[in-house]
Amino acid sequence: MRNILSFTLAPWISAIAGPLWAQSSDQRICAGNDRTPEYRIDACTRAITSGDLQRQGLANAYYNRGVEWSLLRDFDRAISDYSEAIQLNPQYAGAYKNRGSAWDEKGDHDRAIADLNDAIRINPRYVDAYIDRGVTLRNKREYDRAISDFSEAIRIDAQSALAYYNRGAVYHAMDDRTSAMNDYETALRIDPGHSGALKARQQLLEKMQ
Repeated sequence: MRNILSFTLAPWISAIAGPLWAQSSDQRICAGNDRTPEYRIDACTRAITSGDLQRQGLANAYYNRGVEWSLLRDFDRAISDYSEAIQLNPQYAGAYKNRGSAWDEKGDHDRAIADLNDAIRINPRYVDAYIDRGVTLRNKREYDRAISDFSEAIRIDAQSALAYYNRGAVYHAMDDRTSAMNDYETALRIDPGHSGALKARQQLLEKMQ
């Protein structure tokens, strides 16, 4: 569904409340990057059902399991887990952002925007939420609003290659080739290995020949 990748998913590394030495093995695995998503899902599930977690720790465990479901593209289960995290902590900006991105992957752009709006309301400087909302607006072909969101992400973080790349892709879709090339080039100055910008720039160069 999404043809411009901005889905920024990372485990909440401080996810399970309490110092690292006090965490169980399942809690550490749930909050980490070791092994496969399936392995981490099993660990998160055991942590969730253990009865050992307090409210925010439990919210973070649901959030982390949602990340793993998203990586496996099981967006229904991801949405369910992000919703549990939000119920436990209604100010959980990351859970709103990730749930919004999952809704977008399912093609429900309006629900996606509602969640991303909430993420930004909670954290007005949430760069990844602006980027994901911009992608959703681009998928709705609301190009001017998408550009506004990517520009706001750049204002907050001028080193966001992802924001420049996605804004360039919108300009590209609008056939504003000069603006698109400028943004692709900027993205590549920030991150010379950015595969999306490399491919998009090459495609644009071929059009301009």
